[in-house]
Amino acid sequence: MTTIATDGRTMSSDGLVTSNGTIFGTTFAKIAKLKDGRIAGSAGSAFDITPFHDWLEGSGDFPNVEENFDALVIYPDGSCRSFDGKGRSVPEQVPTACGSGRELAIGAMMAGASPKRAIKIASSRDCCTGGKITTLTVGK
Repeated sequence: MTTIATDGRTMSSDGLVTSNGTIFGTTFAKIAKLKDGRIAGSAGSAFDITPFHDWLEGSGDFPNVEENFDALVIYPDGSCRSFDGKGRSVPEQVPTACGSGRELAIGAMMAGASPKRAIKIASSRDCCTGGKITTLTVGK
């Protein structure tokens, strides 16, 4: 899957893309800054990320995503919402994370790690997290 981590100001993700045990890439961008300043990060199928980000930008109905889809969106005011595969969202307390390395990343941030460091820590123990780490900050 992947790991996305945020402290409410910064969001980081890994870049690993796999399918059935085969690595397809290690630099895939799973987070994006939206036009209104929000930052969105998605875990699940790489094919679902762009349609989800397009939906957040106001492009049509919620996309048909894979069952294991999970996403986080941070807002310029520091708040965060978690989205499921049906487009439903709930407020999320930060620091938080989503994806296969969620618990590892949250634990790392609770112990003082930045979101980027939390992804690095998650990648050391979660076989579905790895590759290049991308980090974006609200307002920059």
